Amino acid sequence: MTDNKSANSKNANNKNNEYVPSYIDEIIEEETSQRKKRLPGMSISTRLFLYIMTMVLIFIATIIFVDTRLLNVAHIFSTAWQLWELGDEVNALYQTDGDFLQGLSDLENKYSISLEIYDANDHLVYSSDSNPDHYGEDTDQSLIRHYELIASSDIGVNRHFEIQRDLASSFQMEYIVYVSTLENNYTVKAYKMKSPVDEGVQMAIQTVAFTAIGIIFISAIIIRLFSVRFTNPLKEISAVTQKMAQLDFSKRCPPSRTKEIAVLSNSVNVMSESLQATLEDLREKNKKLQDDYEKEKTLEHLRFDFITGASHELKTPIAIIQGYAEGLTYFVDSDPETAKQYAETIVGETKRMNDLVLRLLEIIRYDSGDYIINRAVFDVHDLVQEWFTREENILAEKQIRYMNTIPQGLMGSGDAMLLGVAVSNYLSNGVSHIGGERLLKTWCTDTGTAYRISVFNTGDPIADKDIDKIWSSFYRADKSMSRKEGRFGLGLAAVSSIQHLHGQAFGVENMEGGVRFWFDIEKASEEEIEQAKKNYGIKAVGGTYCGS
Repeated sequence: MTDNKSANSKNANNKNNEYVPSYIDEIIEEETSQRKKRLPGMSISTRLFLYIMTMVLIFIATIIFVDTRLLNVAHIFSTAWQLWELGDEVNALYQTDGDFLQGLSDLENKYSISLEIYDANDHLVYSSDSNPDHYGEDTDQSLIRHYELIASSDIGVNRHFEIQRDLASSFQMEYIVYVSTLENNYTVKAYKMKSPVDEGVQMAIQTVAFTAIGIIFISAIIIRLFSVRFTNPLKEISAVTQKMAQLDFSKRCPPSRTKEIAVLSNSVNVMSESLQATLEDLREKNKKLQDDYEKEKTLEHLRFDFITGASHELKTPIAIIQGYAEGLTYFVDSDPETAKQYAETIVGETKRMNDLVLRLLEIIRYDSGDYIINRAVFDVHDLVQEWFTREENILAEKQIRYMNTIPQGLMGSGDAMLLGVAVSNYLSNGVSHIGGERLLKTWCTDTGTAYRISVFNTGDPIADKDIDKIWSSFYRADKSMSRKEGRFGLGLAAVSSIQHLHGQAFGVENMEGGVRFWFDIEKASEEEIEQAKKNYGIKAVGGTYCGS
């Protein structure tokens, strides 16, 4: 049970060493919660993809709109310009001495048109549908086209355009007609079929539409790849900053070939290192603050225990001293022998009081945290055997048998003087409570990292109600023990303080026929043994090392 108590104490110390103020965690949780509420649901890569794709769609839609609305007009104007040039060529052809009819035939083939020429009386004198060799007054008037005028536009003196529909045709074909008056007042009409123009425009619109669909599909793939590649570094930076928000500064932003992202990445890394250093410094300061607080709390507790215990323990000797001092003044003249006895009693009580105060101060010094242990290598057997050798006469006088079965050569590491005090307190406690066969025995077991020293004495077991309290100062399970035993209830409290200083376990258990106390001593490392061998002349015994 005491072993568990010691382990719990060590766990408490470990928790104190990792102390981080709770308000920091509360601030972080609150900020993380608020940040999650503000976070948008769409990732940056998706948002960038949608933005660029929207711009591409708007651009392509604009092209399609312009194409469908203006391409037909552009084709009409282009045809009109060709027909304008045709009118100039016909006028020039008329003024030359060349073959007029052949020239007209060439122009019809060149511009893919049909021509009609009327005289000043609107009499048809030439038509592409008549004999190309014929030109004159007797041209067949039945060749005159029966068209419906749809639109007309003047473009200059003696020149205009018309849009006409052929009523004689079952398809009601539409034509772009260029009308020009020559210098001899002849009128030239050039007919160019409008349907091929419309078909070409429709074909162009379809081509543009299918091309736009392909461009949109390819653009979506390219833009997606680009947005992912562009935003991946930002996502990695975001992941690092989220870790930073959780006080995890182990990750770093990767380098980037983009200047701005590289600068951002470097800045985040620098900030992470700075925050980590600041947080570590804050933790160290808070740890020190907690340690100082715990130390002050311990000292306050020790002061209280000191005052309470000391006042209780000193009350009796002070009363005795006061009574015997009064008696001494009374017998100093009348009965010198009695006065001498009174004086010896006073001296004994003051010595006891001095011993009590020294022991209390010693325990307070151990528990204050200011005591620095003087670590050295020593033989565990010799540490225990020294007490048996020193107290051999007392043990013989009290008819106590003792056995030290700890083998030589087991090298421990620690403050030998303090651990000697622990051994002395354990063995002295065993002598005070010995009974039955009056046997005092010590042995050692190897726990792996330490030697566990056991001190057994025959006698009555410790009551369950007392077994957890025996490590407290001034606590005595046997209240009937005489003050003449010189016991204050501080020996086991000193053992507890010494073991806490060394960071080692200790405890007690009732066994058949008696009580076993135990405590651990850290094993000396090979390096410590070799160093001690060089410094203090330690020699080898039985394959191990022990004091020379």
